[in-house]
Amino acid sequence: MRLARRLRPIFLLGLIIIGMIIFESYQQHYYITQFDIFEDEVFISNLLSSHLRRWFIWLVVTFPLALIVYKYTAVGENSSRNTIFYTGFLLISLTVSLLAITFVEISFYHNQFSTYLFDENLTFFFFQKGPIYTLANMGVIGFIRYQAKIKEHELVVGEFRTLKGAHQRLYEEFKSKAYGDEEKFIHIKIGSQAKVIPIESIQWIEAEDYCVRLHTLNNGSYILRSSMKSMEQALPHDKFLRIHRKYIVNLKGVDRFFFSQSPEVQLVDNTRLTVAQSRVGAIKKHLAV
Repeated sequence: MRLARRLRPIFLLGLIIIGMIIFESYQQHYYITQFDIFEDEVFISNLLSSHLRRWFIWLVVTFPLALIVYKYTAVGENSSRNTIFYTGFLLISLTVSLLAITFVEISFYHNQFSTYLFDENLTFFFFQKGPIYTLANMGVIGFIRYQAKIKEHELVVGEFRTLKGAHQRLYEEFKSKAYGDEEKFIHIKIGSQAKVIPIESIQWIEAEDYCVRLHTLNNGSYILRSSMKSMEQALPHDKFLRIHRKYIVNLKGVDRFFFSQSPEVQLVDNTRLTVAQSRVGAIKKHLAV
């Protein structure tokens, strides 16, 4: 698809040049036959052959010049350097093409070379081919600018893809966290109302039948229909720690741990909670980290 988009202008330019060759040939044939310029009959096939030869010379001269201009065309800016390159391309392509055509045509139709013959043919081709070659060269410049715009567009798309990749990585990183922005608050239904409790205000969580009880900084407690496992998974692991099948504590609210025969944790409000023996190793590992 991308190759087809790049080749489309070349195809259109080729069709335009073929149309110019056919038009020139029939136009010249019309003038020759209308005004009896030559005594012998001139066939349209001979005129087509002559114009094809001249356009081939133009193509041989113009193509490498166009590649050079395209290579050094500034991308992403409206540079005056581009204008200099385009102007130089127009002048050099036109001049070299006319000189080459003049030499080839003299060699093709004449047995000898003279300055007079060269000047006469060059003048003729300047007025015959100069305007139409200039138009063709402007078409080539348009094609070069089109390709430069495609390159600029691809650079911008590449930058957006890089940016998208960076944002995607950040998104995945945040997604992998224990909770997102929408989970910094817990909503608890109380009758016909909804209580909003900031996670940071929760001191400890206690299992209570098929629910959990949230104990907060202001000594308030709230019942939430949830399981301890769900709460453990939803809360940030670096801030909340499961110490017992019945308890989860906010590490900011912990004053000290007691690793005795009956392990306990003491909160800043002097509340003491039992620590399960099976959780002592995990707690010590967490504290070491």
